[in-house]
Amino acid sequence: MKGKQSIAIYDRNGNLVKVARSIRDAINEEFLDGGIRAALKSEKIYKDHFFRYFFEEPLKNIEVPYLCIIDGIKFMKQTEIADYCGVTKQAVSSANRHGATLINGKIVKWNKE
Repeated sequence: MKGKQSIAIYDRNGNLVKVARSIRDAINEEFLDGGIRAALKSEKIYKDHFFRYFFEEPLKNIEVPYLCIIDGIKFMKQTEIADYCGVTKQAVSSANRHGATLINGKIVKWNKE
């Protein structure tokens, strides 16, 4: 039998920032119960953090999902890409759908995983 299940909290780059004994322990003014539960289940970003269950020792770093890389920066949301490139979210969506290599003059490498 493994040890007690705990929760590792990672920043948007996948670096471990905190360990919580339970969801209740992870709840604060920023993280809400429902959001933490949904993030644990979906393994998607919540409030710029990732949440993962672990039993023994948490990983120090995790691989995080991303949409693309622009100027060496990993972007996880279309709205972030739109803000960074100075275009609309619809333009980003269209660029992604068509595999465009440029958005407003910036070179884009899409993550096709």
